[in-house]
Amino acid sequence: MADYPAQTALLNSNAHVKSLIDAAEARILRIESQIFDLTLELQKERSTLARLWLMATPMGKLPTELLVEIFAYSVEGAHSEPIQIDEADAPNSSIPQALRLSHVCPYWRRIVNSTPKLWTARVVDVRLDRKSCKTEAFLNGLETLLERSAPLPISVSLTQTGDIITSAGAMSQAATTSAVIRAMAPTIRRWKSLKVDCLSFKPLTALPGGSFPALESLDMQYDTYGQTDPVRAFCPAPRLQRLALHLHGPVTSQDQLLLMPWSQLTHLKLEHHSLARCREILMQCSSLLSADLLTTEWNFQHAVSAPATVLPFLETLKVRFDMGDDETGHVEPFFEPLSLPSLRTLALVFDSTPGVLWPMDDFSAFQLRSPHIADIALTNCPITPAELITLLRRAPEVTTLTVLDSADCIDEDVLRLLTYDENDSAAPLAPQLRQIHWEAIGYIFSERMLETTIRSRWWTDAQEAAGATRSRVARLQKATILRYERSVNGGLIHRMQDLVEQGLDLNLAW
Repeated sequence: MADYPAQTALLNSNAHVKSLIDAAEARILRIESQIFDLTLELQKERSTLARLWLMATPMGKLPTELLVEIFAYSVEGAHSEPIQIDEADAPNSSIPQALRLSHVCPYWRRIVNSTPKLWTARVVDVRLDRKSCKTEAFLNGLETLLERSAPLPISVSLTQTGDIITSAGAMSQAATTSAVIRAMAPTIRRWKSLKVDCLSFKPLTALPGGSFPALESLDMQYDTYGQTDPVRAFCPAPRLQRLALHLHGPVTSQDQLLLMPWSQLTHLKLEHHSLARCREILMQCSSLLSADLLTTEWNFQHAVSAPATVLPFLETLKVRFDMGDDETGHVEPFFEPLSLPSLRTLALVFDSTPGVLWPMDDFSAFQLRSPHIADIALTNCPITPAELITLLRRAPEVTTLTVLDSADCIDEDVLRLLTYDENDSAAPLAPQLRQIHWEAIGYIFSERMLETTIRSRWWTDAQEAAGATRSRVARLQKATILRYERSVNGGLIHRMQDLVEQGLDLNLAW
């Protein structure tokens, strides 16, 4: 019984301490609540102060709609390269300009995040072989960008180098590609422009037809090796008009494996080693305005005839013939079936194979079916002076003649026929010629003949105003003639300086 008072005192002491603890905790909660309320009030005051400061600046007085337009110019002009969602490899160019604008202040953040067009100004460039593509942060950033661009159309680029040696590396790369494609899949129907290489295109080959209803431009590499199922994703693609297609693989399998809405294309850039395949595709593109082909010369033993085909709207045709398998290359079967009544620009680039022949008869017939060519450019062309004269006689509307790296194709006869003589009743050669660009064309003509030709097609503004002009030829506007084969004493350049002073854009160099 003697310990009872001590125990009672201890219990009373513990109860007192407990009450003090409870009181202290209550005060802490009360203070924290006050701090929270004060923090909210502080944030409100800071927000008010920011709005007041914003109102005091010229930028703050702009209507939201005008501010959005300013942001749009900033986003479009900030970088020429596409958006790369890749913080590890390109920390500066990887951050979208729209994201930078959204971090300036809360007011700008609200505007930027609620304006989809600011997130669609540039191409979304995904480099699938970069290390950062394997991170969750990359996928989150990609999804954020895609979400903020909705519902507007977007431009996408999917590429990778393909420098994978081990099977483990290939499996890892395939998993990364699949993860990125899954993240982007919900937006495929919004893609207006797509650039994709062979490796990156494989996950898209199984997409059903009509998967790209908004697609307007497609730049793709396609390899038929190992491909057994046809690609139907682009049939239909009702808005597709521009196609850059780099084809690889056997010719025989491509008709069935790659389905494209050829007839609706307006601009075609095509690369394939078979000239027959390029011709076949070109002939299906009945709505084309321009075509740019890279192929090889024809082996005549394997030439295949084709039905006569009219491409009524084609205005620009550029063809580069690279070296084929044979020593003697032929290009005439390419022109044989074509009629291009609207063609204005024709550029032909040949390789340096000595055995390549100029298809004079077939090309002359092609010119009769394409009578309105105004701009002719020939590079490494195996054309002779006589054949060039024939070409120009069948091109009465030509205004620009470019001849590059085509030695000995312009001689005294060519220049004499280009020289205008008002006493000669014969129709002048190339009467509408206004610009010439000749480079590395040999030296089988004299400087005096060249000077005579140029002077015969030039007159001053005063002479033109007075009506003292050559009525049957157009006035020369620009002449660039560069010959590298031998030096000259500069006399020609000095003698023709008066034409430069009168206004002729003349560039002579030896």
